[in-house]
Amino acid sequence: SLLSEVKDKLVSKITLQMPLSKLDDTTVAELSALIKNNSGNSLLYFQIIGEERHMNIQLFSRPAKIRVNKHLVDTLRDELDIDFKIN
Repeated sequence: SLLSEVKDKLVSKITLQMPLSKLDDTTVAELSALIKNNSGNSLLYFQIIGEERHMNIQLFSRPAKIRVNKHLVDTLRDELDIDFKIN
């Protein structure tokens, strides 16, 4: 639809914000599947936050671009409990 086309163009990037302590095999596997199933045009970044709040690193996922939609947002928020920023 026109609305989804416009939304895809407006959302240039999404940054997933995750504590280092939350990065385990299960979370990585679930995120990988989610990214693979929501391939799109938005750039994907990860902000990994260390135990101390001032320690963090931002990573860019060059090969993976993602489609930001309601399913993705709901899964990140409700199932994986991952914070994110859009644009």
